[in-house]
Amino acid sequence: MITELSEDDIRTKVLYNWLKDCGLTDNDICIEYTIPLRIGRGRKTWSSRTDILVKNVNGENLLIIEVKKAAHVLTDDDKWQAISYARSLASGGIAPFTILSNGLDSRIYDTVTAEMLTDGHVRLDHPYVVNGFRVTGNGIAASAEALEYLIGLSADNLLVFCRGQVNHYMALLKGEEIDSGRKYIPQLYVARERARTLLEQKLFGEKPEEVVLVVGPPQHGKTCFICASVDHYLKKNIPCLIYPAVGLRGSLLNAIAEDFGWAGLGSFTHAQIIQRLYKVLNRCGQQLILFIDGWNEMLADAVAINSECARLQEKKIQVVISTTSTSVPRLLKDSADNLEYIARKTKLNDNYISRLAKEPLVQDQGSSLVQIGKFTFDELRQAKKTYERAFNVKFLTRSNLPADPFYLRLAAESFQNGQVPDFATRTNLIHDSLVRKAKRRNIDEQSLFAGLGRLMRQIFEKDAPISCTDLPPAISTGENLDRWLESALLIQTENQQRLPVYDFYYTHDRDYCFALYRNWFTGLTQYDAPKRSLEINQTIRTEAGRSALRWYLSCPEYVDEIPALYDIVHEGRHTNKQLQQIIADALFNQFRFHGNKDFQWLEKHILILLSKNSNEDFPDELPELVFYYLQSINKEANPEDYKFWLRILMKSDHGIDNGGYPNSYLYRLSEEAYSFSRTGYEDDTTLDVALLRTLIADEDSEVGRRVSICLAGATPNQFLLEIPEYATQFVLSGRTDTYDVIENACVYILDVAEGRDMSGFCGDVSRYRGEDLEPGEIDEEAYKEYLEKRSLWVKVLKCIKFPEPMIKRIKRVLEELRSASGIDVALEQKEVLENETFFDPNQLKLDL
Repeated sequence: MITELSEDDIRTKVLYNWLKDCGLTDNDICIEYTIPLRIGRGRKTWSSRTDILVKNVNGENLLIIEVKKAAHVLTDDDKWQAISYARSLASGGIAPFTILSNGLDSRIYDTVTAEMLTDGHVRLDHPYVVNGFRVTGNGIAASAEALEYLIGLSADNLLVFCRGQVNHYMALLKGEEIDSGRKYIPQLYVARERARTLLEQKLFGEKPEEVVLVVGPPQHGKTCFICASVDHYLKKNIPCLIYPAVGLRGSLLNAIAEDFGWAGLGSFTHAQIIQRLYKVLNRCGQQLILFIDGWNEMLADAVAINSECARLQEKKIQVVISTTSTSVPRLLKDSADNLEYIARKTKLNDNYISRLAKEPLVQDQGSSLVQIGKFTFDELRQAKKTYERAFNVKFLTRSNLPADPFYLRLAAESFQNGQVPDFATRTNLIHDSLVRKAKRRNIDEQSLFAGLGRLMRQIFEKDAPISCTDLPPAISTGENLDRWLESALLIQTENQQRLPVYDFYYTHDRDYCFALYRNWFTGLTQYDAPKRSLEINQTIRTEAGRSALRWYLSCPEYVDEIPALYDIVHEGRHTNKQLQQIIADALFNQFRFHGNKDFQWLEKHILILLSKNSNEDFPDELPELVFYYLQSINKEANPEDYKFWLRILMKSDHGIDNGGYPNSYLYRLSEEAYSFSRTGYEDDTTLDVALLRTLIADEDSEVGRRVSICLAGATPNQFLLEIPEYATQFVLSGRTDTYDVIENACVYILDVAEGRDMSGFCGDVSRYRGEDLEPGEIDEEAYKEYLEKRSLWVKVLKCIKFPEPMIKRIKRVLEELRSASGIDVALEQKEVLENETFFDPNQLKLDL
């Protein structure tokens, strides 16, 4: 009968004999039953009385011994597990030999080659023994192979790997001390509950998305949101990896290969990397979320991320990628203006991309998009409480501070142990922050701004980041560089050649220093027109310059600079599209976030555009300019002027044709455009509906058609109710284009009802879930909705001749709504609906 060996038997019969053969005595070795393993950048301690690590007295690893029960037949899995342990020890290097034994069958393996020693013992002339029990050969490849095996061995090992990777990459982003200057400080983080809920819906809902795009203006908390999400998911044991895009040297897949140790195994194609990744995930039966933060900050070809994400199409891998809203057109469209993979995967079209670049979209369930903007009222209140507690500071109830995390935190830091004044400019807050961070690392103010001036000279000429050879000596020499990095003034990354490069830790710090270096704070209007044009031309050569100009024009204290810069664009001195976009962004910021409505100066530019486009082939910028100009018109005092320009807006706004009402400038005139509580079935709007109704019958059917679509989005029920009235009005005036004006609006209402519209409005059908009802239960609200909609559509179909496919679609929507109400079909008398006379060609259409 086979009996199990005791621990003493293992030592005397297995261990000591082999060690003695190698010339080692009891005094030369120590035995440990706790084995620290390195799994990527993570560590795991394996404790077992049957797994033994033998070291020499100098702490160098000699052997891993794994003992199985006597009845256990040794397998290849036993071999690879033991060898992987020996190759992955956290300290002391690779253990040269691995011993596997069940007491009856004992085997010794070369840990690096995984070959079994055929003579059953370690010869004294073995290369490892001759080398002082140190391995020779390709230890890097052996470690990489072991890492892949261990990660795939269990879900727990994958989590250990993920936590190690995340801790490594978050080191530059995350700080535990409130004065560390880091972007993500957990105790200061204010949860963005809506965004978090939406992200979880996208990742773990009924139809999980493969790609989720996180978008928002610079310095509004995207990095904090990404870091907090990764922390949250890892605590819930959901495997995640994070990649700050600024550190990606042109390839996400190559970075993944490095983390998994495959880079040391030779050159792999992207297809081979993906194949190995899937193999690991399949072995441990897990999914993986890849978070990429700051896509816009990539040093190499950022657009290439699209093709890499396309290669990663697999249900086991999801990608969450963040970027600034202003970078969206550049990253989501190729050089030929075609939509890239991530745009298609997140269901963003051309119009939405253009709109998203300058303002938040209505949050919708159709696209795979999460937007991070300014704090909501509740988030702002929570942020102030958090900062007051952390910095012992008091915020006044009313102040001019913007409701975004960056400036709110700067204000709390600047006025620590005091009270934040009711007025603080962004430039002063950044200036004080720079001085404060420098002081923490013993950099005096004079040295700080002298170094910044020299640094900005290089960035102005060469863009950011800059190489180590371009760093000013006052920053790069000795301990100075460490102080600039530790203070969170600068950040160090690597370029594609693996050489260190440097940039500002915060983009807005660089923006401020750029403006300071170029002497903008005394006002660009101080220059005459040619010099101002030259300054702008030099500025927009680089991304750092464009970013600085965008930031400068977003500050409310420099609003008066915008008209002068707009003259440069529209008087022919500069046709750069990026500059045009920067000016457009500035107009929106001043209107939306700073309450500025003084846009009378735009009239001359609008008239010039209209005169140059008499054939009504309007440029894309025209509706935006008209939109802002409308803000300057007193509608009550000048109703005809207001109506005239509103008509021009509807005529020129092509966005309505692609995205419906929520994609229109008219929607931006309403208050609900900036509220996430809007639903498509509600007839509530702040628009002047009465004025819009007068434009439905406009002599230009294009104007009437677009107005109809907007009214269908703003007040769908009321619009359907009034269609017979519009039809009567058209007939009485001798017009025959009623269907042309009304059709798209009705189609839009059906799109919303079926949840097919990307506006984010909750559809009539998708709003109710009949499968959630108990047998016999009736959803009274859904049934009431059905009766109301049926009544409205019947009246519409009696006065408008729709084609048969449209009639069938209307009936289908009504039937789905009725079904969702839970009403029994038999009791409902199905034949009533089926036999309803929706359109009778012999019936008089109108009751005149």
